[in-house]
Amino acid sequence: MKNKLYIILLCCMPTLSAATIYEWKDAIGETHYGQEPPANTNAVIVKPKFAPSTTQEPKIPSSTTEKKEQKIEAKKTENVKEPLDPKTLEAMKHNCEGAKTHLQDMESKPRIRLQDASGKVVFLTDEQRTQEIVKTKAAVEKFCNPK
Repeated sequence: MKNKLYIILLCCMPTLSAATIYEWKDAIGETHYGQEPPANTNAVIVKPKFAPSTTQEPKIPSSTTEKKEQKIEAKKTENVKEPLDPKTLEAMKHNCEGAKTHLQDMESKPRIRLQDASGKVVFLTDEQRTQEIVKTKAAVEKFCNPK
């Protein structure tokens, strides 16, 4: 008996989900939605917007070999980059030279002074100098060895 009830409910489900939805505004001007609008209102039927279904199903690999091949192919496409335009290359070359000069100054001079945001000259502590050298090495790597 329970099985028959479930089957009847399952058959009715599509019709239950296809209920008409109305939109209307009350006296204050607030918008309301419902299956039955109040009497004496200008209700409009709302058509639900559904996302388009995809016709193409994702390919599921059938074996571990196929999975490995897909990973290798994905890595190949990740590593391929578009060539840089001449202006970008020139800017990177300029930044590379500046970063190398700054690194050379940071490593060769024991006492480094820099201007802070307010324009005041401050001397770097040994820890700050080390941090600045690390940042400058990263900049050299970024601008001089683009990947």
